[in-house]
Parts: sequence; structure tokens; C-alpha cells
Amino acid sequence: MATITAQIPDEMAAELTQIAEEEGRSKSWVVKEAMAEYIVKQHDLRQMTLEGLQAAREGKLIPHEEILKELDKWGTK
Repeated sequence: MATITAQIPDEMAAELTQIAEEEGRSKSWVVKEAMAEYIVKQHDLRQMTLEGLQAAREGKLIPHEEILKELDKWGTK
């Protein structure tokens, strides 16, 4: 198993300590869990990006106007 050293802001270190204490875990365990989640999210984001680029190359695009109409329905525009 590899060991990684990182400098983090004092406030983040304090939060890390509090989380570890509240969960009854080590700070190392909390950091490993956070990194695992981050890595999965980054992998998923890269995969979705590649799929989007492939769809664009194949001409599978949604017109901008249609997207705006859908956003209007959601009330997010």
C-alpha cells in the first residue's frame, strides 16, 4: 500500500479530525474513503465526456433551442 503526504489548510484538517472522531474512524480511513469517491466521480465524468464526444461525432446533437425549452420546464433557467 502506498503512503501519500499532503498539506491541507488548518480548517480542513480540523474538519477531518472532527469527522473521524464522530465516525469512530481514523483520519486515514476518512481520507481513503473521500479519495475513493472522488476517483469514481472523476472516472464517471471522463466516461460521460467521452460518450458525449462520440455522440457529437456521430451527429447525435440536441438543438440549443430544445435544451432551453426543457430548462424552462424545470424552472432552472
